[in-house]
Formats: sequence, structure tokens, C-alpha cells
Amino acid sequence: MGSSLGPLLADCFMSSLENNPLSPTIDDFQLYKRYIDDTFIICDENCDLKNLLQIFNNAHPNIDFTLETESDEMFHFLDVHLTRNVNNSLKRSIYKKPTWNGQFINFQSFVPLSRKRNLIYTLSSRIRKICSEEMIEELRNLRKTLMENRFSPRFIDKNLKCKKTSEQVQSVPKKILLLNLEFKGDIEAEILRKRLSKSLRKTYFAASLRLTFSCKKLFSQNAKDKLSHWATSTCIYQFTSSCGAEYIGRTMRRLEKTRL
Repeated sequence: MGSSLGPLLADCFMSSLENNPLSPTIDDFQLYKRYIDDTFIICDENCDLKNLLQIFNNAHPNIDFTLETESDEMFHFLDVHLTRNVNNSLKRSIYKKPTWNGQFINFQSFVPLSRKRNLIYTLSSRIRKICSEEMIEELRNLRKTLMENRFSPRFIDKNLKCKKTSEQVQSVPKKILLLNLEFKGDIEAEILRKRLSKSLRKTYFAASLRLTFSCKKLFSQNAKDKLSHWATSTCIYQFTSSCGAEYIGRTMRRLEKTRL
């Protein structure tokens, strides 16, 4: 997926273009919004779109914008599907690519249970934030899709509920301690989380533990650099001469070209 700094650098680069060569053009738009390098523009219907695209592409030699316009009163931007109503208001819904096949994390996958909970919470929160209408229908479709990925109805319904936001009590900010460990199972992860949190509260109450688990191995079993075949010791070797004769030997020292 590239460097983690990629989106930040792209955002800084686009901001510099917006504040300098593209500033006069952007000021003429009715609406201009951007997410990293994807822009959403509402302009006058008499605007010359080909000329507008050329202005954006001429702002810097390393950028190459493409243009998508409204079709049949509909348009999509990122994961938002927009429909223009008769009164020019916008109806929002979830946009899915034609290649979308409804595949998420399978519930039987060996991943932390918290990721499965967060998947439901993230997808349902996105629906509640984006959809202006038909939110109930989208939540039903999400529930059906999750069940196809072997999520149980009870687990889905429990995590589909909106989380109540409690009032934040002002207190001394705690230092966040990040710790990433290898995932060995849900039971082991929960036991480890409780024990580490309890130990941290006793020894360093000014810290807040953020424990995450990775399904990948965090430490390589081969800590040392791999040696070449010629640096191998305690081995049996076979040598073939130019006349075709073969010799099989054994050595406790390193197998080096100079010795052969």
C-alpha cells in the first residue's frame, strides 16, 4: 500500500497547489471539497469542464487529474452515492463498486474478537453518518452480508446498537503506552490484557495501556544473518574435478573455496 507518509505528503502537496496556482479557479466554484487527492466540485452549468481539467493538470507536471461528471442526476464521491433531487437537494447513500462481492473478515478467521466487533461498529457508523434516507434498509443489507460471512445474528445485533457517548470528566491526561503483541487466541489475549492493565495501574497509574495484537510474527526466528554455503561448517561435501572424478569429504571447519 505504500509508505504511511504517502497520504500526508499528498495532502501537503495538494494544499500548496490550492493556495497558489489553483486559488483563483477554486474561488469561482460554488463548492470545493477535497480528500487527499480526490476533489468534489460544484460549479456553474456553463463552466467549460475540459478547460477546467486542463487548468488543474497544468498546475504541476507530476499530477494527472481525471474527470467524472453527474449522470442521470447521480454521482459518487469516494464511498458516498449522491442523488440530486428535484429541489436540488442531495440524497446520500452508500456507494459500492461494481467489483464489490460482500466479502469481509470471516467470523471463523483467526483474528482478535475486537477486530470483528470493530468491523460491525465501523460499518454501521458509516451508514448512520452517510445515509440521509434508507438507513434502515442499509443496516439490514449489512446484517445480511455479515451473516454470509458467518457472523451470528446475536453477535451482529449486539454490536449494531449505537454506543452511548458518556460525558467526559476533565482529569489529568495520562500518558498512552502502546504495546503490540503477537495474537495467540482470544482467551490468551483477554487474560494478557487484564494482567497487564492491572500491573500497570499498580506501578504506573499515570499511564493508559493501549494493547493491540497482530496476526503476523513480530520477531524473526532467524535473528542472525544467513550465512552463505561456503561459510557452512560441520558438513559433508562433494567435489567433482574437471575429468569427471568425484570426491566426497567431511569437514568440521568452514567450507571455503580456497580450501577446495
